Amino acid sequence: RVYRLLAPFRTIENEGLQWGRWTFNVGAASVQYAGVAEPIELRPSESKLALALFRHCGRAVSRDYLLEICGLADDLSGLRALETRIYRLRQKLALNQKGDTRIQAVYGIGYRIDVDDLDVAPAI
Repeated sequence: RVYRLLAPFRTIENEGLQWGRWTFNVGAASVQYAGVAEPIELRPSESKLALALFRHCGRAVSRDYLLEICGLADDLSGLRALETRIYRLRQKLALNQKGDTRIQAVYGIGYRIDVDDLDVAPAI
């Protein structure tokens, strides 16, 4: 009975979560952009960060939540490390070249990712 109640919250290892033209392979910690042959491999912390942002697509995500997701909540230099990871994520996903997706800093709150061609976000 408990298993059935928790079923909507399970993550299948090779599940493909899709937002707009982006498809995440949770188990392999990779992401693929439509029309690109090779998936982009992400570090585990980058994968967690990207999934946290995409799951809250269009909404601001607090820095505290992102620090916790990345395991930096207790680190004294956590904010700088988070900024560095956001920078690396922008570079790896080539968000500056793809005009339909961008990560924006939200003053006093955290970060927000916007996907222009988003049809329907997965219910997570």
